[in-house]
Amino acid sequence: MKKLFLLMLAAVIFLSVPILAKGAGMSTLVGSIQGYDCVITKKVCPIGMEDSMAAEASVLVLLVDPEKADFWVLPNVNQKVLARHINQEVKVVGHLESDQKAMWVEELYVGPKLVWSTKMQAEMHKQGSKDMKE
Repeated sequence: MKKLFLLMLAAVIFLSVPILAKGAGMSTLVGSIQGYDCVITKKVCPIGMEDSMAAEASVLVLLVDPEKADFWVLPNVNQKVLARHINQEVKVVGHLESDQKAMWVEELYVGPKLVWSTKMQAEMHKQGSKDMKE
């Protein structure tokens, strides 16, 4: 029994290392939310047609440098959230995975306003779970 407990403890510690490593360095990027297809063709998403773009775009990304088509995928932010901010300048704070051009977002700002965060999402989930039990 003691060996099984130690083996399980070692497994938990081993599997937690990538998660703990993510907490080490946060980065901040500023750019605009654009459709992936627009970015790779070096076109700005049509201004004034954001709803149509949201309906057509299969993937939305953070475009940091339009000249270089430098973009980042934000895999943990729901595409519905990103669609609300197409063509808007946003600031994202999170953990970069440069080899995958991805950022695991902790906070998303439009101007000075925090519009989405992992904490807000967790609280919403917690509240929804609480409401379901009542």
